[in-house]
Amino acid sequence: MNQTIQRCYLLGHVFLSSVLIPNIATAQISSDGTLSTTVNSDDGVNFLIESGVRSSDHLFHSFSEFSVPTNGSAFFNNAGDIVNIFSRVTGGNISNIDGLIRANGNANLFLINPAGIIFGNNALLNIGGSFFATTAESVVFGDGLEFSATEPNQAPLLTINITPGLQMGKNPGNITINGPGHTLNGSIFAPFDRSNLGSQLQVQPGNTLALVGGDISLRGGLLSAEGGQIEIAAVGSNNSSAIVQLTPVGSGWDFDLNQLSNNGDIQLTENALVDTSGDTAGSIRLRGASITVGDNSIVLTQNEGSQNAGNTILHGTESVTIGDNDANGSINTFVANLTISSGDGGDLDIITKHLNVFGGADVLTNTFGSGSPGNINIVASESVDMMGFTPDNQRDFHSTLNSLTFSDATAGDLTISTNQLRLALANIFSFTVGEGNGGNITLNVTESIEIVGFIPGISDQSVVSAASFGEGNGGSVEVNTARLLLQDGGVIGASTGSSGNAGIVSINASESVTLLDTLSTGISSFTDISSNVPRPSVGVQRLFGLEPIPSGNAGQIRINTSKLTISGDPDSQDAQIRVRNQGSGNGGELFIKADTINLNYGASITASTFSGEGGNITLDITKGLLLRNGSTITAKADNNGNGGNITINSDLVTLMESSLINANANQGNGGNIAITTQGLFVFPDDSAITASSEFGLDGVITINNPDTDPANGLIELPTELRDRTQQIAEGCRWTATSSFYITGRGGIPQNPSAMVPGGQILSDVRDISDLAIVRAIPEAFDSKADTNTKAPIVEANAWIINEEGNVELIAVVNSSQALDFLRATCGIKED
Repeated sequence: MNQTIQRCYLLGHVFLSSVLIPNIATAQISSDGTLSTTVNSDDGVNFLIESGVRSSDHLFHSFSEFSVPTNGSAFFNNAGDIVNIFSRVTGGNISNIDGLIRANGNANLFLINPAGIIFGNNALLNIGGSFFATTAESVVFGDGLEFSATEPNQAPLLTINITPGLQMGKNPGNITINGPGHTLNGSIFAPFDRSNLGSQLQVQPGNTLALVGGDISLRGGLLSAEGGQIEIAAVGSNNSSAIVQLTPVGSGWDFDLNQLSNNGDIQLTENALVDTSGDTAGSIRLRGASITVGDNSIVLTQNEGSQNAGNTILHGTESVTIGDNDANGSINTFVANLTISSGDGGDLDIITKHLNVFGGADVLTNTFGSGSPGNINIVASESVDMMGFTPDNQRDFHSTLNSLTFSDATAGDLTISTNQLRLALANIFSFTVGEGNGGNITLNVTESIEIVGFIPGISDQSVVSAASFGEGNGGSVEVNTARLLLQDGGVIGASTGSSGNAGIVSINASESVTLLDTLSTGISSFTDISSNVPRPSVGVQRLFGLEPIPSGNAGQIRINTSKLTISGDPDSQDAQIRVRNQGSGNGGELFIKADTINLNYGASITASTFSGEGGNITLDITKGLLLRNGSTITAKADNNGNGGNITINSDLVTLMESSLINANANQGNGGNIAITTQGLFVFPDDSAITASSEFGLDGVITINNPDTDPANGLIELPTELRDRTQQIAEGCRWTATSSFYITGRGGIPQNPSAMVPGGQILSDVRDISDLAIVRAIPEAFDSKADTNTKAPIVEANAWIINEEGNVELIAVVNSSQALDFLRATCGIKED
């Protein structure tokens, strides 16, 4: 009974295994008999493949099984003049390749198995031409003939038009490349050392290595095509009528996937490598639904010769993910197109809906030679997310997009077009360390940009910067979006640390630009928009060979938005917009056009210089400028330079709670401040507007009201003194402490004949107790009353000291009584 149960269990296990586990034929190559293919092996490990059907210079083979055992071989013993070898596998089992595939001459080899293909750690290629591994159902030629792996009994191929296409079928099998993984160590500051790559699946220089199947995985797999082309195309299900068209182009091939309606996924993990580097660097193209390059994997084109490199393209219809969002990070994950010699590098293009760069991964187009690097072009219809930390352990490293030059070549440009862009502990750089100029950065983001530097537990920055650390000029940064947010260490800037000049920062945000410092006091984050010439640290000086004091000039900042808000920390003043030069060059120019500008909690707009001429600030504001809680607008020069000028055009300008507008200098002259406004309010709480110099001439402060007519004030002044006894009543106390107020609209008219524009009533609210003489109007006035009637004696109820120092007794009427006109004594003795 127990034996019966065991047998049933064993039979059930075998049945389930046969159903659930894919068929994998190992160590076996056999002909299916449909063509004249012959297969011979003396040891069951190494196989000799001969005969087949020849049509012109093309050779066709058909196998029921095709697998190469570990360290075994499959040798296609073809004639030397064969151009293409087409080999199909019809038995329905996955091909497991863990040995060598070789052929004679320069023939291209097509391996077609709809069930799937697996390449093991020991898989190698030794063929003179290109290699295509595909899980398509058939190869369709231009004349309508088809070489099918699912219907092998079709009419024989006698003549063909060699423009093949791959008929993918309803459910193409997957392709997996296993391998030991690469041993490369990457850096954004050095080229890759490729001297010890180990065992690889590679083709001869200048040829194509193509994988076209369902889902495609490289698990430590190493693909190499020096100076050639690597094409990885993941094709999804339900593409029965779709054809991947192949067109020979030189020594390579062009792949047309436009007929595909669905795509599969591509994954590079476990230190996988896709490499077309060499004396003539090639091109790489990955196309699928979701593309993942993670787990320290690398996609690399490194140009080591004088010819120009090809391009690198990652096209994921749904997403492209570079790096890993897990505890291990991806600090050695790269997608790079580099040049280290006189040849130019290729472009790096990423096309997708969602781009994710995680865990310290890097996307690079750098040059370490005289050749120019390529550009980085990113088109992500929905979003770009870059995060340089992992949520499990929050390790402190950045993810980056870089285009750098370490020579006299100009750095590449970097362009991102998307709907939303988010950076957290991530950098976007284009800079030069040599004589070449830095590249430009352009961010075209329809909806919003968020750049956040500080993450709880990690104090750092996220930076978008075009910079120069050499003789070349830094590039420019252009931002076009609806909303821009920089928070807690988010930075957009253009800078130089040497003799080159800093570039221009141009920001166009239709709705808002916001800079926020939400950190607790004592944590420095430096959230800013800047064109900057900083003094390099000792470490940076040593790294790039820089002088301690740079000589380049700061650039310009141009901001155009509806609402600009800067809110910082009063102690650290970490939220700011600035053009600054800490070297010997001149300060930059800062232009802002906005509907409103609000500065709060130590926020600042600054143009400063250490020894050169101070930079200028121009603010063109439609509605209002508000400074609160220690906020500042400053143009200053610290040493011999003259202070910069500040020009403000705004309907309303308000300074309160110790806020300042100042144009100051040290030994040079102070800058000038010109404010054109309808209303200027400087609250008496240590707020101020100053233009000064400690040792030079003070600047000039000019306040303009655009609605004031200066001609109305040009009236002839009297030359004779008036009779003071006929003047309107004055009190001596008010004469001694007079004040003059400009009330603006609704106040005193510009000349006596004009009407008061406002609706306010002018009232005499003086304290009558200080007046020398007061007369009361009788309660009833009778015109027929006897004028000889003596006035009653009024008892004195107060006294004053007159101008002669004598005490006079006076009578003060009750405040409820109406008053006649009041006349102050002011030296006139009343009779």
